[in-house]
Amino acid sequence: SSPGNYAVEVARLAAAQCGGCHSHQLVTAQRGDREYWLQLIRWMQRTQNLWPIPAEIEEPLLEYLATNYNETDWGRRPPLPPTLLPGVAKQ
Repeated sequence: SSPGNYAVEVARLAAAQCGGCHSHQLVTAQRGDREYWLQLIRWMQRTQNLWPIPAEIEEPLLEYLATNYNETDWGRRPPLPPTLLPGVAKQ
């Protein structure tokens, strides 16, 4: 199996595991390292009735999420300067 095929298969795994409850946009709006994604999965398992994910699926899923949806400097725009906020006098 080529690396490209593997990436497609893992993306399909992610869609199958996450898409049962969440939109693609909700998942892809999140950002975190492997530990963040693992803790998020464990929280959903504890509190949201997420099913057990077999290790042979969870490991590539975590790698995929941490690689493709890791913390980045472009995740959110920076806060607006105070002069651009409503009700603030222009300086």
